[in-house]
Amino acid sequence: MYRVYILLFLAIASSVFAVDSFQSILQAKKIGDTAVTVSWTPIPEATQYKIFYDESALLEPEDPRLLFDTDYISTTEGELTEITPATEYTIIVRGYNAESQEIGATLPLHVKTYSRAPDMNLVRDPLVSSDTTVELWFSRPIDTTKTQIQLIDTATKKPLPVENIKNSPNDLRIVLVTLKTKMELDGQYELTLQKVTSLDGAELPAENRIPLKVVYGGSLPPLDTLPLDVVPSPGPLEEEIAEPVLTEPVPIDRLPQTGPASIFLLFLIALGLFFAQKKLSKRA
Repeated sequence: MYRVYILLFLAIASSVFAVDSFQSILQAKKIGDTAVTVSWTPIPEATQYKIFYDESALLEPEDPRLLFDTDYISTTEGELTEITPATEYTIIVRGYNAESQEIGATLPLHVKTYSRAPDMNLVRDPLVSSDTTVELWFSRPIDTTKTQIQLIDTATKKPLPVENIKNSPNDLRIVLVTLKTKMELDGQYELTLQKVTSLDGAELPAENRIPLKVVYGGSLPPLDTLPLDVVPSPGPLEEEIAEPVLTEPVPIDRLPQTGPASIFLLFLIALGLFFAQKKLSKRA
């Protein structure tokens, strides 16, 4: 009789743990300051999904659903936007059939958004350090491969060809614009920041892309060669760089799962109980 109970116990345990093992897994693919992108494994027979989230790890006491939810989507990837920086969120995805009936849900995921990045702007007027070089200082490190800057001679209305745009080797917030032709002494020019992109993907706002007046008044030592007590600093770099945006899946924070190792442990316990019972029966 005891054998029957032990085998029944193992069968029930295995079926319960098998359900947990196949539950849909939710993970974060990208985390920013005001957005989180998540993906999940398909929920069987689900044709549409909703993402539920809350600004804490707590659920409503009378309703296990989270406080906020998105519209229905048919893909297994979604993005939460316009959420709060530096805030912890609990996220769960629920699957629905064609009749909009809930048929399953993912395991919950806990993520925290990053702190808001500092505003992107030009922190000082352009400096003409030589007849072929203009230096620009920004509030955030700049990706010069995605930056476009134009310099026009106000007298001839012709643009000066740009040879290259690169970062200062000492500070990634400083951009050096090198021209193919020399500027005339006391010549007046108009510099336009057509597109400026930071290393973390932010673009310079349109209101900061207005034309700037530039006058070449003679050769000046470049900012990189000036003493540190002479050059005004835009501030410590480490205080202004935004926390990195994740572009790869991050480890998920989910409910405890019981896998094959735990099932094997339960089998050993049941086996021990069986032999102990058998020994006691012989003594009796």
